[in-house]
Amino acid sequence: MPFPVSPIQQKAINNLRNLGVYQERPVGKRGAYLVVDPGVTSGWALFSGNGYLVDWGQISGGVSGMALFLQEDLKEVPDAIIYEVYQIRGLAQNLPPAAKVTLAVIALLKKFGKGHEIPTPGMQASNKPVAERWTRLTPQGPHSQSHWVDAVNHGWYFLVTKRIVIPTIVWAKEFAS
Repeated sequence: MPFPVSPIQQKAINNLRNLGVYQERPVGKRGAYLVVDPGVTSGWALFSGNGYLVDWGQISGGVSGMALFLQEDLKEVPDAIIYEVYQIRGLAQNLPPAAKVTLAVIALLKKFGKGHEIPTPGMQASNKPVAERWTRLTPQGPHSQSHWVDAVNHGWYFLVTKRIVIPTIVWAKEFAS
């Protein structure tokens, strides 16, 4: 696993593995979804085309870190890049520096998507609680280490709502224990 996880998060990942929605294997050509929780530290998750969680982690360094990730670490161009929408409240000139970095990371993701002719749909932050109920994967520890969890949950929400993955009653029973 590319990023340290807490025992509770490891249990949730093991449950995903047992249910057949997580596999430690490379993704084939195309047919993958990159999900990003953008920011100064960005979380990311990579899902295969049929909804398997393949890899995840965090990227520090804001825009330059994300640019390096897209150029050097991302092995193949995904079919879509899904990101958490960042909403501006108030005047744009009053944004804190971290908010400006988040917006710049989103712009970079959109530019990358446009350059590779792939969609870049945004996911609302309000979807996370629903996805957390489905995955039972919640942030543990300091906020600085939770971004990858948000990316996994956004990805799962996207896959379910787009009917790429369909949760079953088995899913609910598995997490009830």
